[in-house]
Amino acid sequence: MTAPTCQLWLETVPDQATADDLAALSDDERGHCQRLVRAADRARYARAHRMLREALQAATGKQAGRLVLVPGHNSRPRLQGADDSLDFNLTHAGAFAACAVSTAGRVGVDVETVVPGFDFQSLLYRVATKQEQARLAAMDEPDARRHFYRLWVLKEALGKAIGEGVGLPFDRIRLCPDRGNRLACDLAALGEHGAGWQFTEIDLGEGAVMALALRATDPVPLEWCRGRGLARSVGGSHFA
Repeated sequence: MTAPTCQLWLETVPDQATADDLAALSDDERGHCQRLVRAADRARYARAHRMLREALQAATGKQAGRLVLVPGHNSRPRLQGADDSLDFNLTHAGAFAACAVSTAGRVGVDVETVVPGFDFQSLLYRVATKQEQARLAAMDEPDARRHFYRLWVLKEALGKAIGEGVGLPFDRIRLCPDRGNRLACDLAALGEHGAGWQFTEIDLGEGAVMALALRATDPVPLEWCRGRGLARSVGGSHFA
């Protein structure tokens, strides 16, 4: 029996969508990409979806161009004809695109660009628990800003894995790093979805943060398939 895996793919995004990226997309994906107004959005979309197809080809052995993605619960994509044990998730922001492919359980991945002038304080009541807000209030502004984004990508990755995205009650889900940088987790608000999670934080430098959430019965090592050198550091996995 093959051991469950969680594979991570990470790439930087070019300034313009390349001909090779566009050629790798399905007709529907290419049409969606071409309707995007900004060149940067087209480049991110094309590179991310090409990479996802390459990742799924590696996982399934099927040609990337023959893979058919269909909407599932809450329009979360799934691979037509794939075994139920296969799950995947995609994210892109700023200069990065990433995807995760899992045979261990549901997986979510999120990357965000740290925006210096963004008023993150106005979102704290929606994103952070009271304990997390208190932790942020004790930090100076640069540290508080980056800590906010760490919380955001962790919770967004969790929401994407479950299939609810930002519909989760983020203000009642605690994923607050303690002084030893371990995650102090309280996922009771998720009910039956609140147990068996493995979280990994990935530091992409000063300008971006990334996190992965995986639901698995046992710890699963993260297998880098592309882009490990782009990460400044990869944190140890935390379990909840």
